[in-house]
Amino acid sequence: MSWLNLNQSLSSLKGQITNFATEVLSEGAVQDNEAETSRTEPAAKDLEEKCRSQELEVKPLLSSSPSHQPSAYPL
Repeated sequence: MSWLNLNQSLSSLKGQITNFATEVLSEGAVQDNEAETSRTEPAAKDLEEKCRSQELEVKPLLSSSPSHQPSAYPL
């Protein structure tokens, strides 16, 4: 009978360790995703701002050049 109790105890312990490991790993994945988002979000905003800046810089150049007028391109 003591073997049966030991087997049940080991099975219970194994289940508890499995549950704990699953929780820890899932929390780590959530934290990794949050960290990645916090790193990439400022970079994305910076790139968007640079694109807007370039568009503002290019727009006057396009309008001042007759070869870049919309009518210069035949359909």
